[in-house]
Amino acid sequence: MFNRIVLVDLSWVMYRNKYSLHNLGFMDQEGQFRPTGHAFGSIKAIMQLSSMFLKVFVVVDSKNKKRTEISNGLYKGQRRGKPGEFPIFSDLDRILSIVTSLPNVFFLKEEDMEADDIINSITASGCNPVIHSVDNDLWQTPKPFDILDSLNSTTFMDKEKYLNKKYGLVDFAYLPLWYKVIRGDTSDNIPIAVKRFNKQKLLNLSKDLNIYSTNEELFTGYVWEHFMDYIHKNKITELEQNESALKYNFELVKPIYKDPSLLLENKFNLDGNGISRALEELQITSLAPFFGV
Repeated sequence: MFNRIVLVDLSWVMYRNKYSLHNLGFMDQEGQFRPTGHAFGSIKAIMQLSSMFLKVFVVVDSKNKKRTEISNGLYKGQRRGKPGEFPIFSDLDRILSIVTSLPNVFFLKEEDMEADDIINSITASGCNPVIHSVDNDLWQTPKPFDILDSLNSTTFMDKEKYLNKKYGLVDFAYLPLWYKVIRGDTSDNIPIAVKRFNKQKLLNLSKDLNIYSTNEELFTGYVWEHFMDYIHKNKITELEQNESALKYNFELVKPIYKDPSLLLENKFNLDGNGISRALEELQITSLAPFFGV
């Protein structure tokens, strides 16, 4: 369908299917319900994407040690799941081993890089990828990219309309770094740095500061110097008085960059028996014919 690459945020896809297919599963040997909707739905989605795009890159999260240390474990801490809840990421390798048996499907995982860091690094290269996710952390570069939020749609998301509705941003097709630095993000346990900061000032600041042409400016501490120079020059008192809170948020929000040419395209390379075994463990053998096993 599209002669392009698609980047799949696997955590987002797994969580989405965990809730949409929450009744799918089986009773294990201890008589406990063992959910599999997160695996079945994710595998089906990646199968469909593999038939639509030239290459599919399934992007996997790794915990960033620095962000964890800075926040004393609070950063994204609420995403660990509730006590007694089935840990869906225990099925991660099974999902990856199954989907990477498809010839044009690979997975990307880098130590100390979250999925949004990897995806933003690829987007910043200017290759204009398609992203399958609506996690706004993935939208931090002004380089071109498209969002395919639904596999039932043949059109891409209107990013400007979405960001205007959710954040009140005008004329933005990406989420400015400084928006989250100032406003925080409750979904990631990032606090508000400056309460009731004027919306128009935030929009003006974001437009002035987020027009960067190089990855060095996008992904290094140099942007912090730009920011501090800007707020002092324009005498934005509320920001000057909350420098430490802003710096804390900046260290959690700023993207981490890696040259996309250094990212390894991984596969599990299981044979037919291995794929069959993974499908049987998940009790979703109905998918076996699609994988030739």
